[in-house]
Amino acid sequence: MCSTVRALTRELCVSLRAWDTVVTETPAAFATSRMFTFVAIDYSFAKRFVCCLHHYMQNVLHPSRGKFQMIRGYAPAMEVHTVSVVIPTRNDGAQLRTCLALLARQTRPADEIIVVDNASSDDTAAICAAAGVKRITVDLPGIPATAAAGFDAATGSIIARLDTDSRPPRDWLEHAERILRAAAPLTAVTGPGDFYGGNALVRWAGRHVFLGAYFTVIGFLLGHPPVYGSNFALRRELWEGISSSVVRDNALVHDDLDISYRLRPAMGVLYDPTLKVGVSARPFASWASFRRRIVTSVVTFRVEFRHEPPLRRRLDRFRRRRGHRSPATPARPPWHRGR
Repeated sequence: MCSTVRALTRELCVSLRAWDTVVTETPAAFATSRMFTFVAIDYSFAKRFVCCLHHYMQNVLHPSRGKFQMIRGYAPAMEVHTVSVVIPTRNDGAQLRTCLALLARQTRPADEIIVVDNASSDDTAAICAAAGVKRITVDLPGIPATAAAGFDAATGSIIARLDTDSRPPRDWLEHAERILRAAAPLTAVTGPGDFYGGNALVRWAGRHVFLGAYFTVIGFLLGHPPVYGSNFALRRELWEGISSSVVRDNALVHDDLDISYRLRPAMGVLYDPTLKVGVSARPFASWASFRRRIVTSVVTFRVEFRHEPPLRRRLDRFRRRRGHRSPATPARPPWHRGR
């Protein structure tokens, strides 16, 4: 019963969003008519009613889903979002099949799943067809071009990003949507990874050395948490603000670090340690693969520092925070590490 009502309120909200165009863009001649006045009044009432009903379903019948939004002054948002998931891949069919199976079991199903195929020669196309997901192809080599093409093609108001070896828990999409629904439009959210495969030492080093240094050192350099490529989501407005500036033609650039560095002072990243996914430890399985990650990191920093010196970037963000800080600003949640 509850799931039926939730689905109904979601559909009503989507329909009312379409009415926004009618109400706000109606020609003046019709807008002055008595009939339009009644329609607009009925529309306004219906919109408020459906938003209240949706809030009741989210926060009263299922209070655990609304708990996050109530933290320290963050008001629950009423708008309904659609969620797209982007997965760049190349010749990784076995891992992709598992990732798509886990996405099919989400408590909040994705409205759209886009697999971006970077010239794979394995059975990636057949796997996508069997799973019923959208597959687009990109010939330009490298994850930056592949991931960016997926973000460009996504139609959701929230765009989530996974790698083929990511293992999202059943509530991953629901969790990410809940955070971004309560956040400002120019916001991304990210979380850590729990490494699987390899031996215990490799998994420990991946979690505490690699990810620990990534979020701590890079976060200090940026002045905000970086997004982690295997586990993040962002609002469409944020992507539209940086899509023209991200690197697409250099396969040696880390796309997640590039996205993090291109964020403007008005944009922010929320880090939530409970937003976890499983991540393969295969990048640390050999010294060759680990050395490649070091090389790509050096190349990425060179590209980013040439684009904008890090001290200037930090100064711009500091000036914005200082200029927008006021006693009326609500306190930040405990997991928030800067914007």
